[in-house]
Amino acid sequence: MNKESKIDMVDGFIMLAIAGIADGTEWLMTFIVAIPIIGVGGPVVAWIVSFMVSAILLIWFIMKGVSPNYLLFGGAVDMIPFIN
Repeated sequence: MNKESKIDMVDGFIMLAIAGIADGTEWLMTFIVAIPIIGVGGPVVAWIVSFMVSAILLIWFIMKGVSPNYLLFGGAVDMIPFIN
């Protein structure tokens, strides 16, 4: 029995690009914190972008028919500021 993946290669690359944008934003906001006035909003922007990307990927997985159960642990850890 040949079991095909529900996510094809193009969707996988797009998902990786979207997740990479979120990770890049968090990485950039780590350095933005050093700027006095702008740095206050850096962690808030990183959290909002991370939350939006997680929601986009979750909806995308549901639409593709993939069980998003493994995203729950990663999403829960991502929402805890001192662990993230």
